[in-house]
Amino acid sequence: MKKVFAIVLAACLALTCFAACAGKKTYDIQELLAAVEGSAGMVSPAELTEEDLNYDMGLTMENVESFAGKYENVNGTSGRVLVIQAVSGKGEDVKAELQSYAATRAEFLGNYEEFAGAKAQAEQARVEASGDYVILVMANEGVDYAAVDEAIKAAFA
Repeated sequence: MKKVFAIVLAACLALTCFAACAGKKTYDIQELLAAVEGSAGMVSPAELTEEDLNYDMGLTMENVESFAGKYENVNGTSGRVLVIQAVSGKGEDVKAELQSYAATRAEFLGNYEEFAGAKAQAEQARVEASGDYVILVMANEGVDYAAVDEAIKAAFA
């Protein structure tokens, strides 16, 4: 009886260890960026900085562990690609802030008739999360978001 109890207890302990590790997939943010960057159709990308995230995009930097991102360095375009590793448990907060940023960017572009195409693309921006990792892709004009969706899906695979 003691052997049976010991075996059952050991099996439960092993299953607990496996279950604890199962939900915490980690990614390299540079690899995620490389996986989705091409889908945004940027032709003159520049690096996003912490100041861009804080002041332009309005993100709460205390929720950001690390990030990598690029923006289209041409006025009036919508191109943005950003990958954020959020502080543990803050992925959904970061996702909500990025969704708000995308809506604000589309609203801003809507103020200018000549940026109607960029506005339409910004309105379709994708913000997807996997645990504490969040990806924003706001494609340039002429980009089919089906390719963006596939790139994000492949990146998080």
